[in-house]
Amino acid sequence: MNIIELYAVLVMGLLGFWPCIILLFRTLRLSQILMTSFERWIQYPLAIKGAYRATRLELLLIFAFISCNIFVMAFRLSSPADFERRSAVVSAINVVPLFVGGNPNPLFDLISVSTSSYHLIHYWIGGVAILEGLIHAGISIQSGGSFPMFAMWHSTRSLDGGNEIGFLLSESERVFNHSSFKIGKGLRLDGPYGRNIDLGNYESVILAAKGMGIAGILSSALFLLDRHNLDTLAKKEQMSFDEDGAIRYTNRIFRDQTRKIVLIWILEDNCQEDWAAAQIRDLQKIDTQAILHFWCIYPSEETNEAPFHIDKDWQCHYSKKGQDERFFRGIISQATRSPGKHVVMTCGDSIFTGITRKVVIELSRLDNPIRFVELDYRPGHRKATDSELRLQEQGDARQKTIKKTGEMKKRSA
Repeated sequence: MNIIELYAVLVMGLLGFWPCIILLFRTLRLSQILMTSFERWIQYPLAIKGAYRATRLELLLIFAFISCNIFVMAFRLSSPADFERRSAVVSAINVVPLFVGGNPNPLFDLISVSTSSYHLIHYWIGGVAILEGLIHAGISIQSGGSFPMFAMWHSTRSLDGGNEIGFLLSESERVFNHSSFKIGKGLRLDGPYGRNIDLGNYESVILAAKGMGIAGILSSALFLLDRHNLDTLAKKEQMSFDEDGAIRYTNRIFRDQTRKIVLIWILEDNCQEDWAAAQIRDLQKIDTQAILHFWCIYPSEETNEAPFHIDKDWQCHYSKKGQDERFFRGIISQATRSPGKHVVMTCGDSIFTGITRKVVIELSRLDNPIRFVELDYRPGHRKATDSELRLQEQGDARQKTIKKTGEMKKRSA
Protein backbone atom coordinates (compact mmCIF):
# COMPACT_ATOMS: atom_id res chain seq x y z
CA MET A 1 0.00 0.00 0.00
CA ASN A 2 1.55 3.32 -1.09
CA ILE A 3 1.25 6.62 0.74
CA ILE A 4 -1.71 7.87 -1.30
CA GLU A 5 -3.70 4.69 -0.69
CA LEU A 6 -2.91 4.98 3.01
CA TYR A 7 -4.17 8.56 3.05
CA ALA A 8 -7.38 7.55 1.27
CA VAL A 9 -8.02 4.76 3.78
CA LEU A 10 -7.38 7.19 6.65
CA VAL A 11 -9.84 9.78 5.31
CA MET A 12 -12.56 7.25 4.56
CA GLY A 13 -11.98 5.52 7.88
CA LEU A 14 -12.46 8.75 9.82
CA LEU A 15 -15.66 9.47 7.93
CA GLY A 16 -17.02 6.03 8.72
CA PHE A 17 -15.79 5.41 12.28
CA TRP A 18 -15.89 8.90 13.82
CA PRO A 19 -19.58 8.54 14.89
CA CYS A 20 -18.77 5.16 16.45
CA ILE A 21 -15.86 6.65 18.41
CA ILE A 22 -18.07 9.47 19.74
CA LEU A 23 -20.78 7.02 20.82
CA LEU A 24 -18.16 4.85 22.54
CA PHE A 25 -16.82 7.80 24.51
CA ARG A 26 -20.33 8.70 25.63
CA THR A 27 -21.20 5.23 26.92
CA LEU A 28 -18.06 4.25 28.90
CA ARG A 29 -17.43 5.93 32.29
CA LEU A 30 -13.65 6.23 31.77
CA SER A 31 -14.37 7.69 28.40
CA GLN A 32 -16.70 10.22 29.99
CA ILE A 33 -13.88 11.39 32.28
CA LEU A 34 -11.55 11.71 29.30
CA MET A 35 -14.25 13.51 27.35
CA THR A 36 -14.74 16.04 30.14
CA SER A 37 -11.01 16.80 30.24
CA PHE A 38 -10.91 16.94 26.47
CA GLU A 39 -13.75 19.45 26.33
CA ARG A 40 -12.23 21.58 29.11
CA TRP A 41 -8.71 21.89 27.72
CA ILE A 42 -9.05 21.39 23.95
CA GLN A 43 -12.58 21.63 22.57
CA TYR A 44 -13.95 24.73 24.33
CA PRO A 45 -10.99 27.17 24.82
CA LEU A 46 -10.51 29.71 22.04
CA ALA A 47 -7.13 29.80 20.32
CA ILE A 48 -8.10 32.73 18.07
CA LYS A 49 -10.50 35.39 19.30
CA GLY A 50 -12.49 37.95 17.40
CA ALA A 51 -14.55 37.67 14.23
CA TYR A 52 -12.49 34.73 12.97
CA ARG A 53 -12.43 32.90 16.27
CA ALA A 54 -11.40 29.27 16.37
CA THR A 55 -11.06 26.79 19.20
CA ARG A 56 -7.98 24.76 19.96
CA LEU A 57 -9.65 21.65 18.59
CA GLU A 58 -10.47 23.34 15.30
CA LEU A 59 -6.91 24.58 14.90
CA LEU A 60 -5.54 21.13 15.72
CA LEU A 61 -7.79 19.51 13.13
CA ILE A 62 -6.84 22.06 10.48
CA PHE A 63 -3.14 21.74 11.29
CA ALA A 64 -3.33 17.93 11.23
CA PHE A 65 -5.19 17.99 7.92
CA ILE A 66 -2.68 20.32 6.25
CA SER A 67 0.27 18.39 7.71
CA CYS A 68 -1.08 15.09 6.38
CA ASN A 69 -1.52 16.59 2.92
CA ILE A 70 2.01 18.01 2.89
CA PHE A 71 3.42 14.69 4.07
CA VAL A 72 1.51 12.72 1.44
CA MET A 73 2.61 15.11 -1.31
CA ALA A 74 6.30 15.12 -0.30
CA PHE A 75 6.96 11.61 1.06
CA ARG A 76 9.53 9.84 -1.16
CA LEU A 77 8.84 12.17 -4.05
CA SER A 78 10.69 10.91 -7.13
CA SER A 79 10.02 13.48 -9.86
CA PRO A 80 7.86 16.47 -10.86
CA ALA A 81 5.60 14.05 -12.71
CA ASP A 82 5.08 12.11 -9.49
CA PHE A 83 4.26 15.37 -7.67
CA GLU A 84 1.77 16.25 -10.40
CA ARG A 85 0.06 12.87 -10.12
CA ARG A 86 -0.08 13.00 -6.33
CA SER A 87 -1.60 16.48 -6.29
CA ALA A 88 -4.40 15.32 -8.60
CA VAL A 89 -5.18 12.14 -6.63
CA VAL A 90 -5.04 13.79 -3.20
CA SER A 91 -7.25 16.63 -4.43
CA ALA A 92 -9.82 14.09 -5.63
CA ILE A 93 -9.71 12.30 -2.26
CA ASN A 94 -10.28 15.56 -0.39
CA VAL A 95 -13.32 16.32 -2.53
CA VAL A 96 -15.10 13.20 -1.23
CA PRO A 97 -15.86 14.53 2.28
CA LEU A 98 -17.07 17.78 0.70
CA PHE A 99 -19.73 15.88 -1.22
CA VAL A 100 -20.57 13.59 1.72
CA GLY A 101 -21.06 16.58 4.03
CA GLY A 102 -22.30 19.12 1.54
CA ASN A 103 -24.88 20.46 4.00
CA PRO A 104 -25.34 20.10 7.76
CA ASN A 105 -27.45 17.05 8.59
CA PRO A 106 -28.48 14.96 11.65
CA LEU A 107 -25.10 13.22 11.57
CA PHE A 108 -23.47 16.39 12.92
CA ASP A 109 -25.82 16.36 15.92
CA LEU A 110 -24.79 12.77 16.56
CA ILE A 111 -21.06 13.59 16.67
CA SER A 112 -21.58 16.95 18.41
CA VAL A 113 -20.16 19.19 15.68
CA SER A 114 -21.41 22.77 15.76
CA THR A 115 -22.42 24.63 12.62
CA SER A 116 -19.51 27.07 12.92
CA SER A 117 -17.00 24.22 13.29
CA TYR A 118 -18.55 22.42 10.34
CA HIS A 119 -18.27 25.46 8.07
CA LEU A 120 -14.69 26.19 9.17
CA ILE A 121 -13.49 22.63 8.50
CA HIS A 122 -15.52 22.44 5.29
CA TYR A 123 -13.94 25.61 3.91
CA TRP A 124 -10.40 24.50 4.78
CA ILE A 125 -10.84 21.09 3.16
CA GLY A 126 -12.28 22.75 0.06
CA GLY A 127 -9.51 25.34 -0.06
CA VAL A 128 -6.76 22.73 0.18
CA ALA A 129 -8.45 20.57 -2.48
CA ILE A 130 -8.69 23.55 -4.85
CA LEU A 131 -5.05 24.49 -4.21
CA GLU A 132 -3.89 20.95 -4.97
CA GLY A 133 -5.98 20.93 -8.13
CA LEU A 134 -4.42 24.21 -9.26
CA ILE A 135 -0.94 22.83 -8.55
CA HIS A 136 -1.70 19.80 -10.70
CA ALA A 137 -3.07 21.98 -13.52
CA GLY A 138 -0.12 24.37 -13.39
CA ILE A 139 2.52 21.63 -13.51
CA SER A 140 0.64 19.77 -16.23
CA ILE A 141 0.36 22.85 -18.46
CA GLN A 142 3.97 23.92 -17.92
CA SER A 143 5.52 20.50 -18.40
CA GLY A 144 3.40 19.48 -21.36
CA GLY A 145 3.08 16.01 -19.86
CA SER A 146 -0.12 15.25 -21.77
CA PHE A 147 -0.52 15.99 -25.46
CA PRO A 148 -2.44 14.66 -28.47
CA MET A 149 -0.42 12.66 -30.97
CA PHE A 150 -0.76 9.61 -33.19
CA ALA A 151 1.45 6.64 -33.83
CA MET A 152 2.98 7.26 -37.24
CA TRP A 153 3.94 3.67 -38.02
CA HIS A 154 3.70 0.12 -36.73
CA SER A 155 4.81 -3.27 -37.90
CA THR A 156 2.62 -4.91 -40.53
CA ARG A 157 0.23 -7.72 -39.63
CA SER A 158 0.02 -6.46 -36.06
CA LEU A 159 -3.71 -5.77 -35.93
CA ASP A 160 -4.06 -7.31 -32.48
CA GLY A 161 -1.07 -5.45 -31.04
CA GLY A 162 2.66 -5.14 -31.50
CA ASN A 163 5.87 -4.05 -29.86
CA GLU A 164 7.19 -1.78 -32.63
CA ILE A 165 5.62 1.68 -32.89
CA GLY A 166 7.03 4.73 -34.67
CA PHE A 167 6.43 8.41 -33.83
CA LEU A 168 7.38 11.63 -35.58
CA LEU A 169 8.48 14.21 -33.00
CA SER A 170 9.75 17.76 -33.34
CA GLU A 171 12.80 18.82 -31.34
CA SER A 172 11.41 22.33 -31.00
CA GLU A 173 8.36 21.16 -29.03
CA ARG A 174 8.14 20.00 -25.43
CA VAL A 175 6.85 16.64 -26.58
CA PHE A 176 10.40 15.78 -27.71
CA ASN A 177 11.44 15.65 -24.03
CA HIS A 178 9.46 12.41 -23.79
CA SER A 179 11.21 10.72 -26.72
CA SER A 180 13.78 9.00 -24.49
CA PHE A 181 13.59 7.67 -20.96
CA LYS A 182 15.82 6.56 -18.19
CA ILE A 183 15.59 3.07 -16.74
CA GLY A 184 12.53 2.79 -14.53
CA LYS A 185 10.48 5.45 -16.34
CA GLY A 186 7.82 4.90 -18.95
CA LEU A 187 5.30 6.50 -21.25
CA ARG A 188 1.57 5.89 -21.13
CA LEU A 189 -0.30 5.79 -24.43
CA ASP A 190 -4.02 6.23 -23.86
CA GLY A 191 -6.86 6.17 -26.35
CA PRO A 192 -7.96 7.29 -28.79
CA TYR A 193 -11.46 7.58 -27.35
CA GLY A 194 -14.67 8.97 -28.81
CA ARG A 195 -13.36 8.73 -32.38
CA ASN A 196 -14.18 5.30 -33.81
CA ILE A 197 -13.98 6.30 -37.46
CA ASP A 198 -14.30 2.77 -38.92
CA LEU A 199 -12.52 3.60 -42.16
CA GLY A 200 -13.13 0.07 -43.39
CA ASN A 201 -16.85 0.85 -43.79
CA TYR A 202 -16.20 3.37 -46.58
CA GLU A 203 -15.64 2.54 -50.24
CA SER A 204 -13.45 5.63 -50.79
CA VAL A 205 -11.05 6.91 -48.12
CA ILE A 206 -9.22 10.21 -48.70
CA LEU A 207 -6.37 10.92 -46.27
CA ALA A 208 -5.01 14.48 -46.45
CA ALA A 209 -2.02 15.82 -44.50
CA LYS A 210 0.17 18.89 -44.47
CA GLY A 211 3.67 19.00 -43.00
CA MET A 212 3.89 17.03 -39.78
CA GLY A 213 0.26 16.03 -40.24
CA ILE A 214 1.60 12.98 -42.06
CA ALA A 215 2.25 11.53 -38.60
CA GLY A 216 -1.50 11.45 -37.99
CA ILE A 217 -2.73 9.69 -41.13
CA LEU A 218 0.09 7.45 -42.36
CA SER A 219 -0.82 4.70 -39.89
CA SER A 220 -4.43 4.74 -41.15
CA ALA A 221 -3.26 3.96 -44.68
CA LEU A 222 -1.08 1.15 -43.33
CA PHE A 223 -3.99 -0.18 -41.27
CA LEU A 224 -6.36 -0.34 -44.24
CA LEU A 225 -3.78 -1.92 -46.55
CA ASP A 226 -2.82 -4.47 -43.92
CA ARG A 227 -6.44 -5.56 -43.41
CA HIS A 228 -7.05 -5.71 -47.16
CA ASN A 229 -3.98 -7.89 -47.72
CA LEU A 230 -4.90 -10.20 -44.85
CA ASP A 231 -8.39 -10.66 -46.30
CA THR A 232 -6.93 -11.48 -49.71
CA LEU A 233 -4.50 -13.97 -48.18
CA ALA A 234 -7.19 -15.61 -46.04
CA LYS A 235 -9.48 -16.10 -49.03
CA LYS A 236 -6.71 -17.89 -50.92
CA GLU A 237 -6.01 -20.27 -48.05
CA GLN A 238 -8.05 -23.22 -46.86
CA MET A 239 -11.79 -22.69 -46.47
CA SER A 240 -14.71 -24.92 -45.54
CA PHE A 241 -18.50 -24.96 -45.69
CA ASP A 242 -20.90 -24.95 -42.74
CA GLU A 243 -24.17 -26.89 -42.46
CA ASP A 244 -26.06 -24.26 -44.47
CA GLY A 245 -23.54 -24.35 -47.29
CA ALA A 246 -22.04 -20.96 -46.49
CA ILE A 247 -18.30 -20.42 -46.93
CA ARG A 248 -16.28 -20.46 -43.73
CA TYR A 249 -12.66 -19.28 -43.81
CA THR A 250 -9.99 -20.70 -41.55
CA ASN A 251 -8.45 -17.31 -40.73
CA ARG A 252 -10.13 -14.10 -39.68
CA ILE A 253 -11.87 -12.09 -42.41
CA PHE A 254 -12.39 -8.34 -41.91
CA ARG A 255 -14.59 -7.78 -44.99
CA ASP A 256 -13.69 -4.12 -45.36
CA GLN A 257 -15.61 -2.24 -48.06
CA THR A 258 -12.66 -0.02 -48.99
CA ARG A 259 -11.91 -0.08 -52.72
CA LYS A 260 -9.83 3.09 -53.02
CA ILE A 261 -7.43 4.92 -50.69
CA VAL A 262 -6.17 8.36 -51.69
CA LEU A 263 -3.27 9.74 -49.65
CA ILE A 264 -2.36 13.41 -50.16
CA TRP A 265 0.69 14.93 -48.49
CA ILE A 266 1.44 18.63 -48.96
CA LEU A 267 4.95 19.46 -47.79
CA GLU A 268 5.85 22.82 -46.25
CA ASP A 269 9.48 22.28 -47.23
CA ASN A 270 11.00 19.79 -49.66
CA CYS A 271 13.23 18.29 -46.97
CA GLN A 272 10.16 17.06 -45.09
CA GLU A 273 10.00 14.07 -47.43
CA ASP A 274 12.84 12.53 -45.39
CA TRP A 275 10.53 12.15 -42.38
CA ALA A 276 8.44 9.40 -43.97
CA ALA A 277 10.37 8.31 -47.08
CA ALA A 278 11.07 4.80 -45.79
CA GLN A 279 7.48 4.31 -44.61
CA ILE A 280 6.04 5.52 -47.93
CA ARG A 281 8.21 3.02 -49.82
CA ASP A 282 6.93 0.27 -47.52
CA LEU A 283 3.35 1.30 -48.29
CA GLN A 284 4.03 1.01 -52.00
CA LYS A 285 5.50 -2.47 -51.53
CA ILE A 286 2.52 -3.83 -49.59
CA ASP A 287 -0.04 -2.23 -51.95
CA THR A 288 -0.25 -5.42 -53.98
CA GLN A 289 -3.86 -4.80 -55.07
CA ALA A 290 -3.17 -1.23 -56.27
CA ILE A 291 -5.90 0.38 -54.17
CA LEU A 292 -3.67 3.17 -52.81
CA HIS A 293 -3.18 6.40 -54.77
CA PHE A 294 -0.47 8.69 -53.40
CA TRP A 295 0.03 12.37 -54.19
CA CYS A 296 3.12 14.13 -52.86
CA ILE A 297 2.95 17.91 -53.32
CA TYR A 298 6.19 19.90 -53.05
CA PRO A 299 6.38 23.67 -52.50
CA SER A 300 9.38 24.15 -54.81
CA GLU A 301 11.30 22.27 -57.49
CA GLU A 302 14.62 20.78 -56.45
CA THR A 303 16.98 18.09 -57.69
CA ASN A 304 15.83 15.44 -55.24
CA GLU A 305 15.29 11.76 -55.76
CA ALA A 306 11.68 10.63 -55.57
CA PRO A 307 11.05 8.81 -52.26
CA PHE A 308 9.07 6.12 -54.13
CA HIS A 309 8.64 4.61 -57.58
CA ILE A 310 6.55 6.95 -59.73
CA ASP A 311 3.66 5.52 -61.78
CA LYS A 312 0.10 6.51 -62.65
CA ASP A 313 -1.11 6.02 -59.06
CA TRP A 314 1.98 7.35 -57.27
CA GLN A 315 2.86 10.86 -58.36
CA CYS A 316 4.76 13.96 -57.28
CA HIS A 317 3.82 17.52 -58.19
CA TYR A 318 4.90 21.06 -57.51
CA SER A 319 2.11 23.27 -56.25
CA LYS A 320 1.95 27.00 -56.67
CA LYS A 321 1.07 29.07 -53.62
CA GLY A 322 -2.67 29.42 -53.05
CA GLN A 323 -3.61 26.47 -55.30
CA ASP A 324 -4.38 23.99 -52.50
CA GLU A 325 -8.15 24.49 -52.68
CA ARG A 326 -8.32 23.92 -56.44
CA PHE A 327 -6.07 20.89 -56.15
CA PHE A 328 -8.15 19.33 -53.36
CA ARG A 329 -11.38 19.99 -55.16
CA GLY A 330 -10.16 18.08 -58.20
CA ILE A 331 -8.82 15.08 -56.28
CA ILE A 332 -11.78 14.73 -53.90
CA SER A 333 -14.27 15.20 -56.73
CA GLN A 334 -12.60 12.47 -58.77
CA ALA A 335 -12.21 10.08 -55.81
CA THR A 336 -15.87 10.36 -54.77
CA ARG A 337 -17.44 9.79 -58.18
CA SER A 338 -17.72 6.05 -57.64
CA PRO A 339 -20.79 4.73 -55.79
CA GLY A 340 -20.66 4.04 -52.08
CA LYS A 341 -19.76 5.91 -48.92
CA HIS A 342 -16.86 8.36 -48.79
CA VAL A 343 -14.80 9.85 -45.97
CA VAL A 344 -12.15 12.57 -45.92
CA MET A 345 -9.75 12.53 -42.95
CA THR A 346 -7.38 15.46 -42.57
CA CYS A 347 -4.48 16.40 -40.32
CA GLY A 348 -2.58 19.67 -40.45
CA ASP A 349 -2.70 23.31 -39.43
CA SER A 350 -5.96 25.25 -39.12
CA ILE A 351 -5.68 26.88 -42.56
CA PHE A 352 -5.15 23.53 -44.28
CA THR A 353 -7.99 21.75 -42.48
CA GLY A 354 -10.25 24.76 -43.09
CA ILE A 355 -9.66 24.52 -46.85
CA THR A 356 -10.34 20.78 -46.81
CA ARG A 357 -13.50 21.27 -44.76
CA LYS A 358 -14.76 23.92 -47.21
CA VAL A 359 -14.18 21.65 -50.21
CA VAL A 360 -15.95 18.69 -48.56
CA ILE A 361 -18.96 20.85 -47.65
CA GLU A 362 -19.27 22.12 -51.23
CA LEU A 363 -18.90 18.67 -52.84
CA SER A 364 -21.11 16.73 -50.41
CA ARG A 365 -24.61 16.15 -51.78
CA LEU A 366 -27.74 14.43 -50.58
CA ASP A 367 -27.32 11.57 -53.05
CA ASN A 368 -23.54 11.37 -52.49
CA PRO A 369 -22.65 12.46 -48.93
CA ILE A 370 -19.02 12.84 -47.86
CA ARG A 371 -18.00 12.50 -44.22
CA PHE A 372 -15.36 14.91 -42.91
CA VAL A 373 -13.05 13.98 -40.01
CA GLU A 374 -10.40 16.25 -38.48
CA LEU A 375 -7.90 14.49 -36.24
CA ASP A 376 -7.27 15.72 -32.71
CA TYR A 377 -3.56 15.96 -33.44
CA ARG A 378 -3.12 19.41 -35.01
CA PRO A 379 0.48 20.40 -35.75
CA GLY A 380 1.15 24.09 -36.21
CA HIS A 381 2.29 25.73 -39.42
CA ARG A 382 6.05 26.20 -39.49
CA LYS A 383 9.04 25.49 -41.69
CA ALA A 384 11.90 23.54 -40.18
CA THR A 385 15.29 22.33 -41.29
CA ASP A 386 16.51 18.76 -41.17
CA SER A 387 18.55 19.45 -38.05
CA GLU A 388 15.44 20.54 -36.14
CA LEU A 389 13.57 17.27 -36.53
CA ARG A 390 14.15 13.60 -35.92
CA LEU A 391 12.26 10.48 -36.68
CA GLN A 392 11.79 8.52 -33.46
CA GLU A 393 11.10 4.94 -34.44
CA GLN A 394 11.41 1.77 -32.37
CA GLY A 395 13.27 3.65 -29.65
CA ASP A 396 16.02 4.80 -32.06
CA ALA A 397 16.78 8.51 -31.74
CA ARG A 398 19.19 8.65 -34.65
CA GLN A 399 18.37 11.13 -37.37
CA LYS A 400 17.52 9.40 -40.62
CA THR A 401 18.34 10.99 -43.98
CA ILE A 402 17.78 9.96 -47.56
CA LYS A 403 20.40 10.41 -50.28
CA LYS A 404 19.33 12.84 -52.94
CA THR A 405 20.01 12.62 -56.69
CA GLY A 406 18.80 14.41 -59.80
CA GLU A 407 15.70 12.40 -60.69
CA MET A 408 13.29 15.10 -59.50
CA LYS A 409 14.17 17.22 -62.54
CA LYS A 410 11.83 15.03 -64.57
CA ARG A 411 8.84 15.84 -62.40
CA SER A 412 6.66 18.80 -63.27
CA ALA A 413 3.58 20.50 -61.87
